[in-house]
Amino acid sequence: MMSHARPGLQALDYGIQSSVFSLTRILLPLAAGVLMDTAGQAWMLTALGVAAAGVWVLAWRTARTLRW
Repeated sequence: MMSHARPGLQALDYGIQSSVFSLTRILLPLAAGVLMDTAGQAWMLTALGVAAAGVWVLAWRTARTLRW
């Protein structure tokens, strides 16, 4: 995670990245459970697949602009 932090702002970037990671680890299973209870397993799987595809597209678009 620290390899993705900006020089001079490592502590801030690490704090933000770890907070977002922790929140998604807490909220995603909760949202998936609610969705499965209300709409069923097929819709939960579809929603998680669409969300994962959206994250992949965002990462792919962002990766093209990064300097290696």
